[in-house]
Amino acid sequence: MEKRIKKLNKLGFLGFLGLIGLIGCFTDHTGFYGFFGFFLFFYYFNVIPDELFKQNLMKATTPAFFLNLITVSISLFISAFTKDISILVGGMAISFGVSILTFSGILAYIEIKESKGLQ
Repeated sequence: MEKRIKKLNKLGFLGFLGLIGLIGCFTDHTGFYGFFGFFLFFYYFNVIPDELFKQNLMKATTPAFFLNLITVSISLFISAFTKDISILVGGMAISFGVSILTFSGILAYIEIKESKGLQ
């Protein structure tokens, strides 16, 4: 009797970042509530990481990576000339948000497009 081992999709571990959102419940920092969106990544524990999935991940991560580079570079450039560290901190937060939203949006678009093609 052959036993099939299900391969673990490591993208699902991003769902644990949603626990950071609990900080917003216990403090007055409402900016932490955005981390609850990471709970959606637990869905990927049920997705088998085959070759097509890995290819779709590469399609989603590449633009997100370059947008992250661009936004960090802009914030570093501006903060270097203004000598204001708050611009750098804000730029890092914006670059994190932009890259996560870009990655999630592109991956969702690809998966929706793929599911419509299978029906």
